[in-house]
Amino acid sequence: MSCAAVYQMRRKKMRLLWSDKLKCNCVHVRDVVTAIWVAITELEPGTEYNLSDKTDLDQGKLNKMLGSIFGISTGFLGMVISNLAKVNLSGFANAANDEHVPGFTRLCQEHQILNTPISPYIDKELLYNNHLSVDGSRIEKDPNSFKYEHPVISEDLLMECLNGFIEQKLFTSCCIIIQWHSNWTRALMEEYFPC
Repeated sequence: MSCAAVYQMRRKKMRLLWSDKLKCNCVHVRDVVTAIWVAITELEPGTEYNLSDKTDLDQGKLNKMLGSIFGISTGFLGMVISNLAKVNLSGFANAANDEHVPGFTRLCQEHQILNTPISPYIDKELLYNNHLSVDGSRIEKDPNSFKYEHPVISEDLLMECLNGFIEQKLFTSCCIIIQWHSNWTRALMEEYFPC
């Protein structure tokens, strides 16, 4: 989300390595907390579970949601550039961080967000062409009361997360495209909520 905010501020297309098919699971924080509680109170000690929602999330789906929320174009660098980046992922990560971190820092400073744990910084290990995906279904199959409250990621849940960050003054509200919630056009957004 922090990278999407930088691309929105710069009015540039956000493009990721590899392809839209690269898996990147997630899980809602409320489901994590519920699972911890169930593990403490109901599950057999020493049993291990993965947590992951049922979205079957990949970079393509996530990019589409972020594009809609932030009003930006999204895409991918393609396999040729991605494979070239693979030769020097440390350098590619450094270049990405040199692009994103100062931009996000400036955005935060301009909106009086002086301290936030949110960062666009990325380690090179997260740039490999590896799926970040687990099967989180076992915890629901074993005899206990756990059920995912938020089994599928959506723009609404991402907005809920962003709104929580905004309320805590960890993220700027300037980045959110109001037309996502209504029929306002981008021009009206920029007229009434200039960043």
